[in-house]
Amino acid sequence: MTPIVNQYIKLSLITFGLIISYMQPTLSASNANDVDSTWQWRLIKAEFGHSEIAITSNKQTIAEYNFDCNLSNTTPPDEEDIGPSIDKVDSKKLPGPVLIVVCPVGAHSVELNIINPNKNNIEPVYSITGSYIAFWELKAEQLWITYDRPCTPSQTDNCEIPFKQIKQVYPFK
Repeated sequence: MTPIVNQYIKLSLITFGLIISYMQPTLSASNANDVDSTWQWRLIKAEFGHSEIAITSNKQTIAEYNFDCNLSNTTPPDEEDIGPSIDKVDSKKLPGPVLIVVCPVGAHSVELNIINPNKNNIEPVYSITGSYIAFWELKAEQLWITYDRPCTPSQTDNCEIPFKQIKQVYPFK
């Protein structure tokens, strides 16, 4: 091969390498507190029993989260519908925007996860599985989390029904 062809091949390989490296998501090694509020989410993978979500900021992937459910058919949040939902929620009473992921798991349970890339870019900052329900709602700028669990008889609970609803305001104090 001539020197010109060798140079062309080297240049092509370098260009190809740069294109491939630009297309690959890069996990940022920066502190999670450096993430601004304009972060976005995208569904990387959604299949039966497994989904992955990426959080991006400034065109870089800053976090990836795995879920044991199919998030491909998401719906708006609804107390009656336990279908999957993914919602970015912001409020004056939250410590910055959060991503709320709700999905059915198992035969009848529902899992609710709160992701705050400003606090933790490795795992959700909150995760709860309700026996039959787990949902969220914004009331007066407060993020309310509701889920159920089996009722255990005690001095304060007489357990007239087998499941008890728990309501909490996030962030928890």
